[in-house]
Amino acid sequence: MALVTALSITERTRSGIDRQLIDAIYEGYVKAHNGIHSDFNDDLGWWALAATHAYTLTRESRYLNVAIKIADGQWNYWDSTFGGGIWTVPKGSHHSKTAWEFVKWMSQPAQQAEWYTAVGALPANRAAWSLPALAEDPHAQVFRTQLRTAKRPPAVPQWPAIAAAIEVRLDALVRMHSDGREMAEQLDAAANSVGAR
Repeated sequence: MALVTALSITERTRSGIDRQLIDAIYEGYVKAHNGIHSDFNDDLGWWALAATHAYTLTRESRYLNVAIKIADGQWNYWDSTFGGGIWTVPKGSHHSKTAWEFVKWMSQPAQQAEWYTAVGALPANRAAWSLPALAEDPHAQVFRTQLRTAKRPPAVPQWPAIAAAIEVRLDALVRMHSDGREMAEQLDAAANSVGAR
């Protein structure tokens, strides 16, 4: 995604010209597509993360607002029927019955374990974790422990923006070998500014 590249360059150079590139890419895309739309939640998720990153660099609320709007829209597709996650069957689909049959089938423990073996995707169905493909895999067991001990993120509308700010700062810390104390201060300031909205 061109916007992510422009954001990374701007974060490293702090150049005004690179900063203008962020606006040009964003505005060009929005104009060409009459906003930010996609039938695919993962594409929208990338846009939300990029917009949040743009906000942390520019402090322009339009970027934060679009990230929040996208994240709020994604929750419309959340479904706990099959163990959680976002399952999308586009409205008006000619094959919605078949699509839902596939979702039901893919949500069964055996298929989720097979999918893990094939592509490494972790299962949403808890029963799949007891099957040999996952139960005997030491790497999968690390994730299983994390899933059991993980805490739900705070139920606040600003959380996606705060989480994205955390991700950006941790990425900068690792990639640019930045000072941890400075990054913690920047993260604190970013989280406070988002939370204050």
